[in-house]
Amino acid sequence: MNQVKRVFRGFRKEATYLIGFYKERPLSAFGLFISMIFVFLAFLGPTIAPYNPEEASADFLEPPSQKHWFGTDRSGLDVFSRTISAPRIDFTIGLVATTLAVLAGVPMGVIAGFLPGWRGSTISRAFDVLNCLPPFIVAMCLVAFAGQSILNVIIVLALLNAPLFVRLVRSKVHSVKQRKFIESATCLGNSQTRVMLHHVLPNSLEPVLVQFPVNVGWAILTTAGLSFIGAGVRAPTPEWGSMISIGAPLLITGQWWVAIFPGIAVGICVLGLALFASSLEILLDPTRG
Repeated sequence: MNQVKRVFRGFRKEATYLIGFYKERPLSAFGLFISMIFVFLAFLGPTIAPYNPEEASADFLEPPSQKHWFGTDRSGLDVFSRTISAPRIDFTIGLVATTLAVLAGVPMGVIAGFLPGWRGSTISRAFDVLNCLPPFIVAMCLVAFAGQSILNVIIVLALLNAPLFVRLVRSKVHSVKQRKFIESATCLGNSQTRVMLHHVLPNSLEPVLVQFPVNVGWAILTTAGLSFIGAGVRAPTPEWGSMISIGAPLLITGQWWVAIFPGIAVGICVLGLALFASSLEILLDPTRG
């Protein structure tokens, strides 16, 4: 019972700190709020949409009105319904791809940073080569080669994201392994594997946690870019990039709403994730009071 009380008191203390932290930083609170909104839409967007996001109607290129809040596109699809349904694809792709990149990059980064000699250096140089390639062009070529599907987009984005996490973790490991507790763990007879898993890895995750939301935003932008050029998610699946691609030619003829609203949604989503990452950087700082 006493242990439960201590856990509860610790949780209440952290919750109080978080509330105060976000009260003092409106931009961080805005980022957290926006991120939560898009997570909510990723789960329930198509459910709460007023119209089926993939079902056309006879209302072609209707401007924003009470019936269609964001208007309709040239196929009669409701832009608002498609805009709030798109996070199920875009946000999910970004989240899954970044998670896979972390699962692949973090262990490689720990090994590259901890092991001396040619083993760690070989891993580092291999991922540095991948990191030098222009990501969007590589993504476009790989998706075109592998085939246009959501699974292939996720795999390609994970491959392109992994080198960044390798570099972040490798850099952190170089710092962590110089600390006294790592030397003490080694002197006590722990194997290299145990030292890496139980001591180095947990103390090297801070930059990964901060970078994670930023890379989710990058993956969303890249997914939208691939779909914009026709190499990503196929229509009529609701996806921000393909919606912007459909609406871009219509800007010349005055039907601005088809492209503008999904474009605003992409910008707000990525901005929210970046602000949330900025707040994580402060929260995870071990020197905070």
